Amino acid sequence: MWGYVGVDIILTERGPVVLEVNPRLTAAYAGLHASIGCNPAGLVIDLLRSPAAMPAPATRRRAVSVDVASFEPGAAT
Repeated sequence: MWGYVGVDIILTERGPVVLEVNPRLTAAYAGLHASIGCNPAGLVIDLLRSPAAMPAPATRRRAVSVDVASFEPGAAT
């Protein structure tokens, strides 16, 4: 896969189970920048310029939370 992809998983006692793969931005994107400390959209644009631009995996990560309910239509902002 290449570009924006959202993967929905469930963590089970046996490990993660993939539910679906979405070829678009998902709610998880909202917390990704804060977690890895760089702009994910910028990483994809860099790949357009050169496939060799794929960065090393982020070593500095922090836990973040995203209020998915705030994305629902009619939700208070």
